[in-house]
Amino acid sequence: MNNIRIVSWNTRGNVELNAIIAYFDAEDWDLIFVLEPSVLMLKEYQSGIYAKFMKENGIRLGHITTTGSKKPEKIFYIYNEKRITNIRFSSKDILVGANSALMLEIKTPGGKFYKILSCHAIWGNGKEDSADYQNSILKIGKQESVDLIIGDLNTGGNALGSRTRSNGSYSLLQNPGTSRASNPLDKIFISKENDSLRHGKYDLKDFEPIDIKRRNVIVSNTTRVLRDKTKNSSDKNQPDHCPIYVDLPYVQVSKKKVSGKRNSSCDPNSIRKDGNCLYRCVAQHIYGDQNLYLRVRTELANYFRNHYGQYGMIDFLQNRNDRNLYVINLETTNSWGGELEILGLANCYNLKIRLISSETFDGAEYGNPNTNNNLIIYHQDYHYFL
Repeated sequence: MNNIRIVSWNTRGNVELNAIIAYFDAEDWDLIFVLEPSVLMLKEYQSGIYAKFMKENGIRLGHITTTGSKKPEKIFYIYNEKRITNIRFSSKDILVGANSALMLEIKTPGGKFYKILSCHAIWGNGKEDSADYQNSILKIGKQESVDLIIGDLNTGGNALGSRTRSNGSYSLLQNPGTSRASNPLDKIFISKENDSLRHGKYDLKDFEPIDIKRRNVIVSNTTRVLRDKTKNSSDKNQPDHCPIYVDLPYVQVSKKKVSGKRNSSCDPNSIRKDGNCLYRCVAQHIYGDQNLYLRVRTELANYFRNHYGQYGMIDFLQNRNDRNLYVINLETTNSWGGELEILGLANCYNLKIRLISSETFDGAEYGNPNTNNNLIIYHQDYHYFL
């Protein structure tokens, strides 16, 4: 593909993780934002049932809990790590009392950088609170030089802030306007470049699942999409909530191969392979001794106990017993660390952790971008090392 395909889907709690992953793989999506994930989707993610499939197919998954509302929302993001080689995410406040947005900064192997906001606006049925949110995110998009805003803006009409439902799209370089589309602005992408808008799928029906069987994609034997509650709605102005997508330039280029002997600072054998390798790396960096990994595990567990609300990936553990079980396992077992634990470690020790593939030397950055306390961790297959 010459473009990178970015998708937003407000599932309204009706689609399982299994189906979303299958769509992602079958349709060659590169990045998807999932709004209003189902309870079952959260449980599927926590169980790790699809971890092997995602690992084998280069699919990475995470999510963040938005803040600023009485009812915080989780936004999942799933991306193709072969097509998006660097990714950085953060929460962005939009409007007092409203849900924050998810800010992603990504890079393709072709050297293209994009700054993207994924948001879910207040549902005000065209009232002032919806309009205020839309105007605020538009203003922030301009201030932050955002390339794309994609999500559910819950707008009411011909222009952002209008009370009458209509269809449309919006360019950050122009005044609000409409398009020839048939569905409302609820699922919208706002872009600097008009050319990128024409790739968007504006004319999807109310709920029309993609045929995932056509390429024989099998994640499990239980793949299904739950019935969308708006399908038979008599309200013609009821928003549809099927996926929308937009294509952005990718610029595929060949990579320069690294030759010669492996540098001693990038040695898989520098850290023991026992399931504790992530924590051994941090222990070596912080305390000068990788054998103090149990201390790191305990300190991270205590940090999570005091900061549950900041970590959407474990925030959905609804009761105290579930949360206690998570941190107890973190402290007492040799469970493998993932993206959640890397982010937690970065914040716990005020680190800027760069996680880099030892084969491609592409990677992602976690933690405080302004700190001078840098830690580079390499990974190969299921092993972290220094």
